[in-house]
Amino acid sequence: MKQADIGKLGKYDIEGELGKGAMGVVYKGKDPFIERFVALKTVRADMLRAEDPEATSAQITRFKREARAAGRLNHPNIVGIYEYGEDDGTAFIAMEFIEGRDLKDYFDKEERFEVKTIVRIMGDVLSALDYAHHHGIVHRDIKPANIMLTDDGVVKITDFGIARLESSNLTQVGAVMGTPSYMSPEQFMGQQVDGRSDIFSSGAVLYQLLTGEKPFTGSLTTVMHRVLHSQPERPSALNVQIPRAFDQVVEKAMAKRPEDRYQSAAEFAQALRDAAERRLSAAAVADGAAIDDGTTLMPGRLSEDSPLSAPALSQEETVQRPPVMMPAGELSVRGGPGRGPDWNGYSGESRGERRRGRRGLVAVVGAALVAGGIGGWLAMSPHHGGPGPDKGVVRAASGDQGPPTPTSPVAEAKHLAEEKAQAEQAAADAARLAEARARAEQAAAEAKRQAEAQARAEQAALEAQHLAEAQARAEQAAIEAKRQADERVRAQQAAMTEAVLGSIRTVVNRAPCSLLRADPGTDGTIMVTGAMGEGNSEAQLRALIGGSVTGAAYTVKTETVSPILCDSLDMISSLRERNQGLSQPVQLQPINAGAVYKDRQNLILDLHGPSFPAYLQVDYFTLEGYVVHLWPNGLEKEHKLGAGGQRKLGDPAGGGRFWTVGQPFGRELVVAIASAKPLFPALRPEAEQATGYLTELRKALSGAEGNPGALPVATALFITTVPN
Repeated sequence: MKQADIGKLGKYDIEGELGKGAMGVVYKGKDPFIERFVALKTVRADMLRAEDPEATSAQITRFKREARAAGRLNHPNIVGIYEYGEDDGTAFIAMEFIEGRDLKDYFDKEERFEVKTIVRIMGDVLSALDYAHHHGIVHRDIKPANIMLTDDGVVKITDFGIARLESSNLTQVGAVMGTPSYMSPEQFMGQQVDGRSDIFSSGAVLYQLLTGEKPFTGSLTTVMHRVLHSQPERPSALNVQIPRAFDQVVEKAMAKRPEDRYQSAAEFAQALRDAAERRLSAAAVADGAAIDDGTTLMPGRLSEDSPLSAPALSQEETVQRPPVMMPAGELSVRGGPGRGPDWNGYSGESRGERRRGRRGLVAVVGAALVAGGIGGWLAMSPHHGGPGPDKGVVRAASGDQGPPTPTSPVAEAKHLAEEKAQAEQAAADAARLAEARARAEQAAAEAKRQAEAQARAEQAALEAQHLAEAQARAEQAAIEAKRQADERVRAQQAAMTEAVLGSIRTVVNRAPCSLLRADPGTDGTIMVTGAMGEGNSEAQLRALIGGSVTGAAYTVKTETVSPILCDSLDMISSLRERNQGLSQPVQLQPINAGAVYKDRQNLILDLHGPSFPAYLQVDYFTLEGYVVHLWPNGLEKEHKLGAGGQRKLGDPAGGGRFWTVGQPFGRELVVAIASAKPLFPALRPEAEQATGYLTELRKALSGAEGNPGALPVATALFITTVPN
């Protein structure tokens, strides 16, 4: 059944399709017993039969983990999970049906929220995450698309598909999963994550709620670099209506190191509420109060107990601090009559204009500071009337004193004493210089000795490395020699086992009324398995093998089939033996595990042709003594395959004939015969008595044996039908 035609999943009636993704479809369903609407999240049936088993297994594991993780949680802000189930190859999760939109849809349509609404939304998100973290579950993919708002404004967190349970080994360190713009640094680095990773992602969502922009944008590599190494612009710089207290909350929530963030979602929520309580009231803003970054918007005053009140300036600060000038009309907190502010508090300006306005404001303030500094310098300069050396104070000039008087003995002695002191100082300096030179030479000699010692150590280390490498090569050579010897022994053993295996296969292929196979076991023995007619026994089979193959170690495990199938089995025994000798034999493979088909289930088989172009005759022998010709049939008369060709029989999706199994239940036989020419000159009826057909088949095979170039070959398969 195609998913587009699904009318029911498990006990749920399908009422419509809610959405479709790469892996499956989400349906609106209804529980007919309690008349409750649900959302049914599915994995497409063709994904369950993907050619990549590992990818299929990972998808199903993630799907089951979502049900298991969210199913453990019962919180008003987490989408409820009712059950996990599988129906005819489709896996599904029945969950709470939400009428509403996700945050991503609001962002895509550029719809914004008031600050008090943002605080309420984030409070609900963090309440749900705190509950999940206390139950050992980390969401790991918090983003706007996974946060729903119902029509009543209730927050619901969805999609626990990559959540990690503390008791689970799934998605361990090294697996990078999540949405890049909201992933924490430890997620990008593939490290172990805990609830603090969800706190980082919640901080990124809060940033987008406050500013309308993602904190990190660009290509995957650009986003990764920015998450690991840079800080986004402060929210209050992008939206002037946001109090600066929110900057600190966002910065701590999005700290690079987990230990620097809020340590719980409850702590994060409390900090967010505290920041909201400190923001300006609408009346204060309308009255012209100063915003909390120190910029005066319009004349006004604050009360003395206002949290934004600043201490009065001293007289010195009042005189020396240059005034801060603001261009007229640059900043608008409120719009004109009848209109509210736009998202970022500017009237009709683009974000580029707002940033250019901020740069212009900074330039004006800088110019004012420079002007004030120049003015102060001019005021203090002695050339411009400022304080300087006392004017009007003139030193008395000495007049001409005449020729110098002769030096006295006392002055001469003083002069000699000074020269002696200078000589002694020079001698002391020379001694210190000599000592310093000696120490320098000693240091140079010591450095040389150390360099020589280091060179010898490096040479010794290099020789040790060469010795270790030689030893490693010798050990590797010994390991390789042992491996080759072991391979030779295994090859000899395999050759002996293959010879014995071939002999046993010849014997079991010729056993009467049987469909047996011989395969090598893991312990060196040969395992003989299959089915035999009721008149035969395992003891007879062992006697048959022991009489033909001596010294072989084997085990026998068989089941019993109805004697009504014996004629069919005996007729094709030689054809089966010949088929096993082909490089590419005829093969029949059931699509159901163990070849078990339930009542009213379609009989679907995969058919692989031999290594030569051949006509295929595929027959189904029932326990009622009839034979059904699966191929060719009334709808599919062409029954030739090229060398190594393939065919799927009984698949309704292929548009051909299909069959449904039914009573009597038990073990029945399917036979496929390949021949160079058609066995029968005309198409046989689709169902007929097995005895009459076997007579005609024996004649056809006898005639085909006359062509030694491509003798007929055959294979057979038991299927088991059971009640549903």
